[in-house]
Amino acid sequence: MRHIFILLLLSSFFASGQSQTESLPKPTGKYFVGVTYLSFVDYNRKELFDNNQEKTREITVKAWYPSEIKSDFEPYLLNSESEFAIKYLQFPEIFRTLKTNSSRDVPLSSKESKYPILIFSHGWGEHYSQNSVLMEELASHGYIVFSISHHYECKFTSFPDGRFIYIDMNSQRLQKIMGEMRDPKALEVIQKFSSASNDEKRLQVFADMEKVLPTGLTESSKYWAEDISFFIDQLNGLDNENKIFKNKLNLIRLGVFGMSLGGFASNEVSMSDNRIKACVSMDGGYHGLISKIQTT
Repeated sequence: MRHIFILLLLSSFFASGQSQTESLPKPTGKYFVGVTYLSFVDYNRKELFDNNQEKTREITVKAWYPSEIKSDFEPYLLNSESEFAIKYLQFPEIFRTLKTNSSRDVPLSSKESKYPILIFSHGWGEHYSQNSVLMEELASHGYIVFSISHHYECKFTSFPDGRFIYIDMNSQRLQKIMGEMRDPKALEVIQKFSSASNDEKRLQVFADMEKVLPTGLTESSKYWAEDISFFIDQLNGLDNENKIFKNKLNLIRLGVFGMSLGGFASNEVSMSDNRIKACVSMDGGYHGLISKIQTT
């Protein structure tokens, strides 16, 4: 029961303010929206949340895209996700039936020869369906949006083949992150940010946060940034072979964006991967980048 209790704590912290709506707002663009699910294995990296580090790193990806066809709408959470969220994370019952405005695996629109790409990273402890309203809105206006699930630092994730994973409370790395978060010094530093009166003081707060949260901020930002770059490596294959995205990806019009730790990771990867042309960090920061920013 211990791992369930901690998951409940995580849920109450990261899912506070969840909407009780019965449906998502309709997107305003000219396209209908399609959605599909992907997964990839990075054989060059170890899974850091595996205590023995025998597993290789995997990511799952949820994608939204412009379409000219509308069929049955996809649920906000897949069956395994909603069952887990309601049973263990105290999600409201509405999540069993909550529908999106996206249709699964419908053809991508042929109105444009290629479409620009956006890559999203969720917040720490969240999941790849986070910000679905925004993803549908972007897709309805002609963007292909890929949302990466950063495994073992997200609530849960579903693989296209039916596998289901969630945060592993037995992971030594996760226990280290949680220990850093419980450190009173961490809270003191975070509280200083709201009183910082200028950019110089804010940068100092970021530098101090790196010292008290080195695993959960600096290292995880880098780990997630590696996930993003690895996924960008896979885009050529999707453009060449995927039945939905074949010959439709504009690989030179590529941006990244993220929420909270996903914003940190988006900043991080944008400093090191020149394939990225634009970056937006929502409620993010510059952990792991202070020295780079100060010398730029």
